[in-house]
Amino acid sequence: MGLSAVMIAAACGAQVVAVDIAPGALELARRCGATVCLDARALAGPGAVAAAVRDATDGGAHLSLDTLGSHATCAASIESLRRRGRHVQVGLLPAAQGRPALPMDLVIAYELELRGSHGMAAHAYPELLRLVTAGVLRPAELVTRTIDLAEVPDALAAMDGPAPGGMCLIRPA
Repeated sequence: MGLSAVMIAAACGAQVVAVDIAPGALELARRCGATVCLDARALAGPGAVAAAVRDATDGGAHLSLDTLGSHATCAASIESLRRRGRHVQVGLLPAAQGRPALPMDLVIAYELELRGSHGMAAHAYPELLRLVTAGVLRPAELVTRTIDLAEVPDALAAMDGPAPGGMCLIRPA
């Protein structure tokens, strides 16, 4: 999801800052158009990721997305915004993990906008497909491996661990 967002935002002319812990995902983000790639593992300490994004964006991002869905990434994404910025939560935050502590003081002080998203609305598909057809968006570049249908259960189980970045294409049996 995050790499797709990087590709779409870069294609629309945005200066994209990608944050991840997987070197492969960061390299793929670079190839998809990210102008800055930050390795979150190298940014230790509370607020370090948000501070690095604010530095890279000259005061904070206009728009941030959390596509992973962890309490830490959600909060860091919000803390990365500039005044009147917008955060979109795409990654799921399961109730079983508890409710995240969000920096509501910043939301109020900076007049931030928070939104949730299940994905792109169907009415926007034609424009997206036009961009793919025109070669502006190249989703095939996000496919990093192909697996057989029989390998799907193991691939799904591996999704609980750190992701290498990219998508997996499934061959029919």
